[in-house]
Amino acid sequence: MTLVACAGIPLTIASNTFAQNLAPLSTDIGAAPTPPGAEVERIIVTGSNIPTAEEVGPNPVDTYNRANINKSGEFTTEQFLQSLPIANANIIPVSNNENGSNTAVGAATIALRGFDARATLILLDGRRVAVYPTGNNPGLVNVMFVDLNSIPQAAIESIE
Repeated sequence: MTLVACAGIPLTIASNTFAQNLAPLSTDIGAAPTPPGAEVERIIVTGSNIPTAEEVGPNPVDTYNRANINKSGEFTTEQFLQSLPIANANIIPVSNNENGSNTAVGAATIALRGFDARATLILLDGRRVAVYPTGNNPGLVNVMFVDLNSIPQAAIESIE
């Protein structure tokens, strides 16, 4: 039995050797052969699925000034932003928001266009605002966001 197994191995190796020595099949059906010494143009193909501005078009920027904020009748920045159709305000569940166990008690955040609060960039006078510490609640460990309650509504001139 051992002799037969050893005899099969050289045959397998030999059959693979023959497969490597075969001439490649031509895939150019009907193409004219390239004359010797002719220069072949090199084509480099690169691609991306990232759409360009021409393909997507301009993204609208909604601007709300002090008059819009006053007309809304909302008392806090969170309430005003929550009333907008593009916003999902306060994504932190109310059950986590009302317990006093070193979590985001009383904090408010905003999520725009279906993204979570981590994807929303909040600038104050053109600069990033420091994120709110969420404490050590296992459900909120990686949630870093800007607390909207730290920005008084009376101090807001415009929102874009």
